[in-house]
Parts: sequence; C-alpha cells; structure tokens
Amino acid sequence: MKGKRKEREEKRIDALNQNFSVISCPICSRFPFIFVLFLFAFSVFLFLFLFLSKVKPCDMSVDYYKVLDVPKSASDDDLKKAYRRLAMKWHPDKNPSTNIQQSEAKFKQISEAYEVIRTKQNGK
Repeated sequence: MKGKRKEREEKRIDALNQNFSVISCPICSRFPFIFVLFLFAFSVFLFLFLFLSKVKPCDMSVDYYKVLDVPKSASDDDLKKAYRRLAMKWHPDKNPSTNIQQSEAKFKQISEAYEVIRTKQNGK
C-alpha cells in the first residue's frame, strides 16, 4: 500500500511541477515575431516618410519646353544646346544685369526645366 500511495504522490508532484515549470503566455511566446513585424513596419514607414519628404510636388502650371524655348519633339542634343545657351545667358556670375535675384531665379528655373525634361525623356 505504501508503494502505491508513494507512486500516486510522486505522479501528483510531477504533474504540479510540469504545470508550473513553464508559464505559457500567448504574448510572450510570440514576442520575437511581433517585435520583428513591428520593426519591419516601422522601417517601411520611416523609408516612405523620408522618401516622400524629398520629392517635390510637380508644378504643372509651368511649361518646361517654353522655358527652354524648344519644341516638345526636341532631341537630347537640342535640349542640351538650349540649356547651355540659356544657362550662359542667365548665370548669376556671367549676367551683367543689376538685378541678381532675377537672374538667380531664372537660372534655377532653367536648370529645373532641363532636369525635369531630361528625366522625363530618359524614363520613357
């Protein structure tokens, strides 16, 4: 009798030890997966925020072809020639005009027009 009682007591103690040795928590067991998922989502959000903050909105009211005074069917060489001609004319250091702010603004507009058109043509 003592042997059976002792066996039952040992089984009961083993069952208790198994139940309390490892605490099972659904959040703690999935923590690494949730943490990696959070880091991935945060990095995607950060990348998009930084990328979109650098993108300038496209100003559709300006016709860049008119700024460079070229037709819309102009080749790369024609664009380059028109850009260089206007850049030399309106460069703030080369322009002898007294209004430096106007020449700087015009030079920036010419540079932007050339960059946008070149990017648009190379992207096709």
